[in-house]
Amino acid sequence: MGGPGNRQARPVPASPLDDGGEPYPVTKEESPASAALFDIRRRLGNCLGWDDPSVTGTLPLPGCSETSLRQRLPADLIAASDDVFGSKTNWRQVFVLDNEAAVEFSNSLLHAIVHLGWVAQPNGQYRGQMGVYVKHRGWGSRLYMHAIAPFRHLVVYPAFLKRIGKSWNTNVANEANRVVANRSEATP
Repeated sequence: MGGPGNRQARPVPASPLDDGGEPYPVTKEESPASAALFDIRRRLGNCLGWDDPSVTGTLPLPGCSETSLRQRLPADLIAASDDVFGSKTNWRQVFVLDNEAAVEFSNSLLHAIVHLGWVAQPNGQYRGQMGVYVKHRGWGSRLYMHAIAPFRHLVVYPAFLKRIGKSWNTNVANEANRVVANRSEATP
């Protein structure tokens, strides 16, 4: 089924922007429940001031002086990783490699890293793996993360991983079609 060693596709999270500029890990068509949860989260964050753009991009990582994990990376890794989200959102791309990627989210409540990787299996296939790492900015963050844990694990993460798998399979199919087309052009 392919894998990172034989293609250029990268496991970067596909996150279309809605009209408000907030990335959703999945579209409303792919998972209405996940999209609804993100909409509720966006509205709650607006009401409570968690996502104030004048603050979120300037806050240091909890317990650190850096404002982004990118500041700890070597220059060549940063140069190879464009920020796919732009400046309209609290999400920032940390890095993208052929077999792994990381994005970060920062607001007045917490700082989080989402790490995605393709792990080689003994049968030559790859398994997608995701880790979410959170640094809290106080007791409110701990309470919030505890309250949303069932929704993250039962709705959001499965829909997100399903989308990444679908994107991966589409890219594998496109790459296979490109190879076949190139071979047929090279055949006299």
